[in-house]
Amino acid sequence: MHILLYVHYYPPNGGAAASRNASLARYLAGLGHRVTVLTTVPHYPTGVVPPQFHGRAAYRAREDGVDVVRVWVSAARSQGILSKAFNQLSFCAASFLCGLRLPRADVAYVELQPFFTGTAARLYCRLRRIPFVQNVSDLWPDHLVSIGRLREGSLIYRWARWTVDRGFRLSAALTSMSPHWTQRLERYTGGQSHKIHTILRGTDIARFRPGLDTAAFRHRYQLGDCLVVSFFGTLALQYDFDALLSVARRLAARDDVVFMLVGSGSQQAAVAQQAAGIRNLRFVEWLDHAEMPIAWNATAVNVWAMRPDALYEGTIPAKLSEAMACGVPIAAAQAGAAADIIREAGAGEVVPVGNADALYQAVLRLLDNPSLRQQCASRARAYAEAHFDDALVMARYAAVILKAARPE
Repeated sequence: MHILLYVHYYPPNGGAAASRNASLARYLAGLGHRVTVLTTVPHYPTGVVPPQFHGRAAYRAREDGVDVVRVWVSAARSQGILSKAFNQLSFCAASFLCGLRLPRADVAYVELQPFFTGTAARLYCRLRRIPFVQNVSDLWPDHLVSIGRLREGSLIYRWARWTVDRGFRLSAALTSMSPHWTQRLERYTGGQSHKIHTILRGTDIARFRPGLDTAAFRHRYQLGDCLVVSFFGTLALQYDFDALLSVARRLAARDDVVFMLVGSGSQQAAVAQQAAGIRNLRFVEWLDHAEMPIAWNATAVNVWAMRPDALYEGTIPAKLSEAMACGVPIAAAQAGAAADIIREAGAGEVVPVGNADALYQAVLRLLDNPSLRQQCASRARAYAEAHFDDALVMARYAAVILKAARPE
């Protein structure tokens, strides 16, 4: 069978989506299928396209048994909305035109995100009469409403809502990365619950595991022998950085603790300004995915805080499965799906959203009680082995994609 992955992010682009897409492509190829990936030239997160990808509209390569077609994009050099929009729209146009020259696939896997990429991919599949599976890794345009970028009821919102919902209904199947989002999708699809499949994020538990040597990493980022409290992720409006930086400031009184904040995003400049002067804070703009298992092993406690919005109760951060696979205890100001997983696993402490003091106290309990940290670490790893093993997750994706190609 010929399977097309129509996705914005694919290695060497960074991020969780790129890693997930590569795992899926390799898994499908390993089953003996012909796999083609239609994606962008490398540009994320740096906003810079390497010189070897200059001067041509498309580049083709054979990688790990997968045919990868990379097309030109206007690289987003800033986190501004216009820069991101040009980046997405340029991929829409380039991928659509390039895709018309590719052999017709039997089925396609489409990432809903970014919004314009998902829209272009759906139009392409409809034109070429290819059944497609949409992966819902975030809810749009709901997200833009939650952060104040769109007003519900506005003309743009109504158009985006209609476009996305129509795509949901036309898809052969939907994969949702959160049980809470599955419930919303049932409404948005007009009750077509039979084609919605909840599949949690997977992690390569052989790479992401406890017991890795962190000496070189600690030296590079000046961590010394301190206990490391870390935040890894996109610096975006869904996170409550006031609460996180409040924790960092209160921990600054301790000589045995370092707060490591790793990430980039739309709130990067604002967060950097707020974090200025916090004595024990290490601000790292980006870590390559290859470094992440070591970074997790250097972490004593992983911390994050969501903003209070019902939409984020469905959010299961990509960091959750990696942290648990590496046996890292978690302190999170979170409600909903991710909070349920942390409690069920016994992987750490969950506190109410918006309560910075409770989050600080949760971090302290984990830092100052080594036996509790070890207990949470062991339980987190066991849960990851049972629920987040990448091989099991990719098998679930493959089953949905193959059934969409050959409906009963």
